[in-house]
Amino acid sequence: MYFHEYIDEINDRLSPSNSEYSRVDCPACEDRGKDKADTDRSLSINNSNGFFKCWRCGFKGRIFDHEIEDEDDEGEEWEDVPIELPSDFVPIEQAPEGLHYMQRRGFDIATMRRAGVGFARHGKHAGRVILPIHGQAGELAGWVGRTTRDASPRYWTAQGMDRSRIFYNHAEIYKERETPLIVTEGPLDALKWFPHAVAAMGKPTDTQKEILAKRARQMLIILDGDAWREGLAIARELRRAGAKAYAIALNAGTDLAETKKDTIRKAANFAIEHKIDTDIRE
Repeated sequence: MYFHEYIDEINDRLSPSNSEYSRVDCPACEDRGKDKADTDRSLSINNSNGFFKCWRCGFKGRIFDHEIEDEDDEGEEWEDVPIELPSDFVPIEQAPEGLHYMQRRGFDIATMRRAGVGFARHGKHAGRVILPIHGQAGELAGWVGRTTRDASPRYWTAQGMDRSRIFYNHAEIYKERETPLIVTEGPLDALKWFPHAVAAMGKPTDTQKEILAKRARQMLIILDGDAWREGLAIARELRRAGAKAYAIALNAGTDLAETKKDTIRKAANFAIEHKIDTDIRE
């Protein structure tokens, strides 16, 4: 496919937006070596200057009046948005509102300190518990904020962070441990099992699954109870790719943070010992 054909595809997929960035499914992923088409809106477009980049296959360029510049043309490069914590971020123990909220939900201060949990007291993110995300080298790769108030959306992620290719507690994926890695949906679910859990911040995307499939560590896929079928499908997909992944199905209407740890440990031991998916549904 020629560049002008890619631009036609991108324009067809774009919707009017007043935001700084737009995201669409990348039309180039299959042509650039990916085994299937992008379905996770991996191509990000800077609406102010026309530069775009796919975070899945690396395709990048610039859109101008329905024309596209080749990624090898001279000119301004795509500039990644620097990741920063909210300006009013403070450690969780310095924010009584956030600390009490988390303690009521069963989180102890020692775990929160280890995870670097904080709180935004003022400004745009006021009232949110902030959970920093660090990359493989320990760099700040993003953060996710959970509101403690009656606010929408419940979760807010850092500007410039592409959720489709990163997990909460991302650095743990690259740790080679005997303890299985738990893969779940919500950051607070993962925090409950810190440091041995990561959260996809929703259902795992194709890119996230590709990351998991490359790891040798044993994994437990534990999605919310209403998504147990998807959890089973993901575990089987990862096993077909060579990973040691097993699903644990929870009761409908529950999540990992609400489930007793002893119950999860028993199911995990069974799954690992017998190399089989299991469930604790009643």
